[in-house]
Amino acid sequence: MTTAFREFFAYRGFSEAKFIYLMRQMTVELSSSPASWLLKGLEFSSVERIRYKAFLDHYLIRTQLTANERMLFMSDVMKNEGVWNEQIEKLSFAYLLRDEPGAREALLAEIEVVSADRRDGFLAPMLAELVETGTLGPKRLKYTLALFVRLGPALAQYFTPLMRDDAWLGECLSALRDSDYAVAPSGANSMAFYGPDSVLGYQNRIANYRIHILNRLPVMQTVDQAYFWEHQSVRDVGIEPTWETWIAEALEDLSDSGSAALNEVSPERITEALLRKPWLSVYVDLFDWYGRFATSHNGSVQKYVRNVAKGMPEHEKMKLTSRPDHGTTFMNPDSVSAAAEAVYDLPSIHTLTSIRKNHPLKDWTQPLAALRSSGRLLEYPDASVVLSEVGPYSFFY
Repeated sequence: MTTAFREFFAYRGFSEAKFIYLMRQMTVELSSSPASWLLKGLEFSSVERIRYKAFLDHYLIRTQLTANERMLFMSDVMKNEGVWNEQIEKLSFAYLLRDEPGAREALLAEIEVVSADRRDGFLAPMLAELVETGTLGPKRLKYTLALFVRLGPALAQYFTPLMRDDAWLGECLSALRDSDYAVAPSGANSMAFYGPDSVLGYQNRIANYRIHILNRLPVMQTVDQAYFWEHQSVRDVGIEPTWETWIAEALEDLSDSGSAALNEVSPERITEALLRKPWLSVYVDLFDWYGRFATSHNGSVQKYVRNVAKGMPEHEKMKLTSRPDHGTTFMNPDSVSAAAEAVYDLPSIHTLTSIRKNHPLKDWTQPLAALRSSGRLLEYPDASVVLSEVGPYSFFY
């Protein structure tokens, strides 16, 4: 074994990042998740435990956040609460990313104004704590538990007293910070998924999507983390196109009546649009191919991991690098939607796959296939025609 490691270290392709990645793949999970600490000793049904565990881990699993990560975390929380606005976004950017004079005070004041009557007074302190530090603190823990009690009112009897117990809160925070929740890398945590999500606008359709990605950054390879922030910089400067509005505008000259919303366009009008503007077929293909790709990942997990796990004894599961019940990052395919409120709508594998598969241009796929099979539309339109039609959005190609 020692000889093998010496040869590996001497190999010209060796890098520290590659070594850490390989070692993490070979090791078991080293610590418990936040939910393991908070739910210790409590009895739940299997469905409830999945539901509660997903919720608690979602908000608490990152014990350290950079300035960039804090801004994304705040944006999702405040959007869930309905208080995120353009002023908050500008002030967050000015203070957290640029440290501009006076931005901190202005940001804290704006947070206090917009969140004064939210969540029994837990929101403003939590956001103020996020402004001041990226370390998991008592305010984020209390805010999460307050939401958690709303998720399961029967838990109020247990957790409400603990939220006022400073000793218990301190013990939990110490345990969570020390554990740092080490997990092995996962194939689902890749820019192969996040990149298209960002460009195609899915990150704005899925509640808590940015927090979901932030929780998975630590298990991405270094190159994927770099790509993530590159995509974020593109989004933050407003380059990401509002492609739905743009395509809807492209349809306006095709008919004087009816709605231009993509999910309300008739098959006849779709056919006319594709014939008049063949470059639209490129976007239909883009969304459809990505939807199929995302579905194939979920299908493989279900067929080759979860179905096999159903008949696997518990002692065998314990020997594996990652339990097949939930994967390395607890993205349990059987996660149940906790409640209708967006604040509880946490991404699960089924949620992400369903949204990607049932994309906004799904109704366009059959008319497009019919046109191609009849020979009325080429499989791929001429690139020069596409670029001339697309104009300012030509950076897609």
